[in-house]
Amino acid sequence: EQSSTTNEIARNVAEAARGSSEIAENIGSVAGAARATTEGAAAIQDVATGLAEVAEQLQSLVGSFEDAARLPMRSSGQWAYDSSTVQDEAKDHMAWSDGTR
Repeated sequence: EQSSTTNEIARNVAEAARGSSEIAENIGSVAGAARATTEGAAAIQDVATGLAEVAEQLQSLVGSFEDAARLPMRSSGQWAYDSSTVQDEAKDHMAWSDGTR
């Protein structure tokens, strides 16, 4: 009878050890999923920051073109601004497009 009790205790200890091992594996899986979620959130934050920067640049560029469109026209039908304004706008556009590549 004592041998039977000892064997029962040994089986219970082994079963408890297996259960503890499964719990540890599950905790490891949850920790891995949490790490992956954190990394994904950081990547999304980086993309959102980049998108906000592009949107700001685009808004500035559109504002420049809107400002140019509000300039009066000469009687000849030409826009009333000089070539340096056009060159400045072209440089701004090139700087913006280089930054988006």
